[in-house]
Amino acid sequence: MINITHSLLFNSFDKVGEWWNYKNIISPFNRLYLITEGEAWVTLDNGTYHLTPGKLFLIPKFTFHSYRCDTEMGHFYLCFFDEIAFCESLFDSFEFEFLVDALKGDDILFDRLNQLNPEGRINNPDPVSYNNSKSLYSFAKNRKQLNVADIIEIQGIIYQLVSRFIANSATHTSVIASRKRFSKLTTYIHQHLDAKISLHDLANMACLSPDYLSKQFLEIMGVRPMEYVNRIRIERAQMLLVTTDLPIKQIAEKVGIASNSYFSTLFKKQTLNTPEDYKKMHYTV
Repeated sequence: MINITHSLLFNSFDKVGEWWNYKNIISPFNRLYLITEGEAWVTLDNGTYHLTPGKLFLIPKFTFHSYRCDTEMGHFYLCFFDEIAFCESLFDSFEFEFLVDALKGDDILFDRLNQLNPEGRINNPDPVSYNNSKSLYSFAKNRKQLNVADIIEIQGIIYQLVSRFIANSATHTSVIASRKRFSKLTTYIHQHLDAKISLHDLANMACLSPDYLSKQFLEIMGVRPMEYVNRIRIERAQMLLVTTDLPIKQIAEKVGIASNSYFSTLFKKQTLNTPEDYKKMHYTV
């Protein structure tokens, strides 16, 4: 069994209109929607998804996305952090669909979640207003006020809703099994981002030659090992920029990048913004 921890951020029901057209949003948390009426479109890296009643839609953390609504759309929403034991991301371990049919009773799960966490509503729908440290971590105070039974129930509801998106075909099952071969490496990477990580070191851990590891990692994970390392480093840097007041130089060091110029280059390549601009956009005191 894999130990997954979900941290609830926001949840409620809302209706959006023609104004729901925010572009190039990127957040350090996952978003999950249940559409109840109307329609809208969300564009991710891999295409545009049509949101209609009876559909569940998932936007993984650190994924650029844009919204479009021509009339109106009613939906339940849920925003949460996910973390597998040792800080590996849920999305590194499973193959996910992003738009699926809701099951009977999923609306009841959202209703129950709203009963358990009635203060979870996002008051200002502009993503910039809640992609900041105060909003992101105000949930911690609220969760401390919950009893153990409520926390367990919230975790259970999120488990159920997230499970809808995990692909179950034989092909996807094979992919998941293959990814487990690299779980030791990805865990090590997540735990040692502040240290020097080389392809040679990773190859030694996997008992493979650097070239063979690189080819296998690319085939199974979709990127080469060092590209994966840099991606995780920048994602961790995004989180630190949003949730701390650490200087950018110190953040770069915490994610294992000693050169400020190289850090800025990698950061802009992945987020389309410099670290300074990203912090101004998403951080509020």
